[in-house]
Amino acid sequence: MTRPLNHAFLSSPKGFANRHVLLLAEPPANINNPRLPRHIKDVRALRFGMSTPSPLLQSEYESVESDYQSVESAYRVAFGDIQPGTQGDRTAGAQVVDVRYVHAPGRFPLFWLPYKQNLTRKITLKDKRPPHVIRRTGGEARIFFTSALNGCSVFIEGSEEEPTVYHLNAGSTRITQSREPTQTDLHDDRIHRTLEMERRFNQLPRPSNMRSATPRQREQMPQPGQLHAGQYLPNYFLDPQQSTGEEAFNQHTVRSAERLERIAPTSVQRHQVNHSALVFGWKSHDTGRWEFWLQTRARVDLTTTNGLTTTYVGNGLTRFWPGEHNHLFVREDTSQQTVVTLRRL
Repeated sequence: MTRPLNHAFLSSPKGFANRHVLLLAEPPANINNPRLPRHIKDVRALRFGMSTPSPLLQSEYESVESDYQSVESAYRVAFGDIQPGTQGDRTAGAQVVDVRYVHAPGRFPLFWLPYKQNLTRKITLKDKRPPHVIRRTGGEARIFFTSALNGCSVFIEGSEEEPTVYHLNAGSTRITQSREPTQTDLHDDRIHRTLEMERRFNQLPRPSNMRSATPRQREQMPQPGQLHAGQYLPNYFLDPQQSTGEEAFNQHTVRSAERLERIAPTSVQRHQVNHSALVFGWKSHDTGRWEFWLQTRARVDLTTTNGLTTTYVGNGLTRFWPGEHNHLFVREDTSQQTVVTLRRL
């Protein structure tokens, strides 16, 4: 148990994330084991069709997961413990948040939203545990984490006191048909998946605290936050035929990794850079309101004559919600019905 790291993070989540890359060690999912509690529930029996959600037949509903799921109320809160990353676990350069559903002394409560391939999952940040359980397990949950991002989209809406967060994935969705896709095909598929996830979000029913709010209360709610891969992965939306400068960006990241690990650049035989991101949030003790931040980072693998060295390099921390959003809007205007034009507001 690393209580000093936990205390440092809880005292200043933003300051901690500015200094350290945060990784997640996720708890095992119990959804496929009938003997264990089911942490995720189907919100309603539907499949996301090409235009509107389509209900499942009863026989399908009994054997197939819905595309739209919610974290069970009893499992909204998990418990975290921050541990230093190690070279043996390939987490050097980061602080690892070990997330578990079972409380232990020293662990802090947090809202936890796991992702699953091709599904839309949501959680509303309202702690429904009995008061005596909250008191016994570290108090009210004031931290939020969701699975790391490597192409997924995250949406946030509702009130600042009890927002609802969605983690969307459409990894198997494609618009191109080639068995051996070109770089341009992969580019078009990435943009198509982004459009698909935004379409799915727009089809969902709004959270209950939005539906029950008065017009004046809705006016005071922040605009929904939208985060797509093009906002946290370098050159995700740019056509591969364009000059992107990605290699120059990666070289800067590699130089940072070499300095962190004290490796001479001339001794590096090969390197590999994998970018990802993390959305996390915290609830203010003063105002009772949530704010969410985006941390971008890269895992750098350096191969030298001494073997493989892996380290993480932070690439920035930016506010996500509420506030000014750096939305990307896309336009479907080609014969293939894919996206070629982006404009940044």
